[in-house]
Amino acid sequence: MKPIQYLLAALVAGGMLLYFARLRSRLADRAIVLLLGAAGLVLVAFPDLANRLAALAGVWRGADLVVYIALLGLAWVCLVLLSRLRELDARLTELARAMALLAAQPPHSSSQAADAAGGAMQYPPAPQAGQPEGAAPEGGTRS
Repeated sequence: MKPIQYLLAALVAGGMLLYFARLRSRLADRAIVLLLGAAGLVLVAFPDLANRLAALAGVWRGADLVVYIALLGLAWVCLVLLSRLRELDARLTELARAMALLAAQPPHSSSQAADAAGGAMQYPPAPQAGQPEGAAPEGGTRS
């Protein structure tokens, strides 16, 4: 093997180890990564195999075939990430709506709303008729 093949094999194997050690994913995703990693190691070890596969696929060079497959893989990853982003956006919207509804309830209607919002909801007393807003209520100071 040539020196570049050792470097490429180490990069592919390191990427696979990092994926399996740090990222939690579904079994299907792990199988795909394992399959792609094994294919990458085989193509690094036997570069002529990429040329033969490219000829079977009607592509001029093995490197071109690898780039085309990588671009398809990148497009697939982008679609998966976009799908996940939309799912998280919908969940965040649902959560924000639920929090807004809890906060919109009057303070005396339910103690559950106060507990769900993280504590008792405190509202200042409403000003009396004829009393300017922000003035102290009768018999006390405003805090």
